[in-house]
Amino acid sequence: MQQTPAPAPGKVLSIIGMILGILAVLNSWYGGGIILGGVGIVLSILAKKKMEEAEAPVTTIAKVGLILSIAGAGISVFVGLGCIIACVACPGACATCAPGFMEELLNELGI
Repeated sequence: MQQTPAPAPGKVLSIIGMILGILAVLNSWYGGGIILGGVGIVLSILAKKKMEEAEAPVTTIAKVGLILSIAGAGISVFVGLGCIIACVACPGACATCAPGFMEELLNELGI
């Protein structure tokens, strides 16, 4: 009976990290990239550490997962900040898109 070789250490984590990175970039315009990107960053770093500890070469998948996760989270942050700045700069725009949003935002900020 033949045994199947064990996968390289961290390979599964790197694949999951890359998938989460792709999803983070795709969902970054809706704010989902922060959560997906954050989890993808953690998993990609863990995969990279496991590969380095086992003295196995760090795969491209782990590197791509890390890059995409950072990009997705970063885009989400910039889009979110842009929306907040736009609403503060032009309250009339927020009133048409999300009634009551400006009042809630100002109350949260204590203004």
